[in-house]
Amino acid sequence: MVSQWFSLPSCPPLRRFAFGAVLFQFVEDREDGYRQISAYLPAVKLDAKGSSDFSYQINRPRDSRSGVPGLQVNRLCRWSVAQLMHAQVSLSDAGVQKTELGSHFACRLEMDINTSAEFRGELSPEQSKIVFGELLELGAEIAQQGDIP
Repeated sequence: MVSQWFSLPSCPPLRRFAFGAVLFQFVEDREDGYRQISAYLPAVKLDAKGSSDFSYQINRPRDSRSGVPGLQVNRLCRWSVAQLMHAQVSLSDAGVQKTELGSHFACRLEMDINTSAEFRGELSPEQSKIVFGELLELGAEIAQQGDIP
């Protein structure tokens, strides 16, 4: 859908834009999550049994491969292991009743892949389409390969 927007006559030149996503990879438990997330973060040493509340954030800027002179792309990622709780909430005259239905653990990756705020030029709709494709490719690369320079 976004690629089609770049082809519309009403699409303006852009100075900055981003692609964001939050991904979950379900795991058996917290320790399994820490072992799995360690595979995505080779520069980080995690003790799967003796650690909790882990969160790691890093930006790995790169020069854009789009051919736009001076354009850099930020690859901001936040990595963590999350416990997702499922509950049912009932409202009645007696008050609020919460019933826990279980929980799951997951490796969580939040990505914000964006063009640098320092870029002073404008991107034509055609350039924007190319850059947006690059942002999507970088997101897929991070999801598959983890934290790479």
